[in-house]
Amino acid sequence: MVNVGLISPSESIARKAGEKGIRVLSSWGWTPVRGDKLYGRYGFLAGTDAERVKDIHQFVKDSRIEAIFAIAGGSNANRLLPLLDYALIRKNPKQFYGMSDVSTLLNAIHAKTSLITYHGPNVLHLRKGDTFTRNYLQQAFSGDVFRVPWRQMQVLRHGRCNGHLLGGNLEAVSNLLGTPYNPLWKGALFFWEEIKETNAEISRLLMNYKNAGVFDKIKGMIIGKLYKCSIRNGMSIRRIILDLTKEYDFPIVMNAPFGHFCPNVVLPIGGRSVLDTREKRWEIGNKV
Repeated sequence: MVNVGLISPSESIARKAGEKGIRVLSSWGWTPVRGDKLYGRYGFLAGTDAERVKDIHQFVKDSRIEAIFAIAGGSNANRLLPLLDYALIRKNPKQFYGMSDVSTLLNAIHAKTSLITYHGPNVLHLRKGDTFTRNYLQQAFSGDVFRVPWRQMQVLRHGRCNGHLLGGNLEAVSNLLGTPYNPLWKGALFFWEEIKETNAEISRLLMNYKNAGVFDKIKGMIIGKLYKCSIRNGMSIRRIILDLTKEYDFPIVMNAPFGHFCPNVVLPIGGRSVLDTREKRWEIGNKV
């Protein structure tokens, strides 16, 4: 059995919803250990910044804990970044898992420690207990190299590239641009997903990355699920992506199996990856 610490680094969550996901995690052979502020409340947050960081540090220091899972996202995980003890985290490596707003933490921890972190479902999203996600969680934890099933993935621009994976929720990771927690984008495969944003907002966010020089550095772009993202005035998100990247030749694919409210592959942030659109191959490993 694998002991996993459960944290709530962003907004507060209802206990009933959280416990449904925890029961699924337990049924998959993981032993959950609840943080003190897992169901805390401080306004819209799960606790003060210091309280939420304390839960993380306690699990990092606990030698019985092998992995740390976020129970949910929301917003304001970036408030924790100046308070985290990155030297402690580097000295006591754990596997951090989460998505959505937690993408901020995952990429910042990788940037400051060079440890691999894992973009995968928050515990709240495990309530349906799909075997697809379970299998990829197990592969990520064991360090296996695996191929992502191509299935419904769509090619926007053909090509082949390899490099390290960076990304997560498009809006959340943008909080790191221009900060000391911004990861090293040179040579990266940039993966992203989004939820309930308009095409105009996605355009604005992508332009932030472009203005920050990210597109000049990456080798490829992989877009996951765009859950309930709406289209205004007839401009598709596909068209926006191609328009904003027309000066570049890196490969781009859409509709990859990760994101909100869908079965998820687990993506190691900092892990090595190969993308070949003509061979329909996306291979992922856990090595830095």
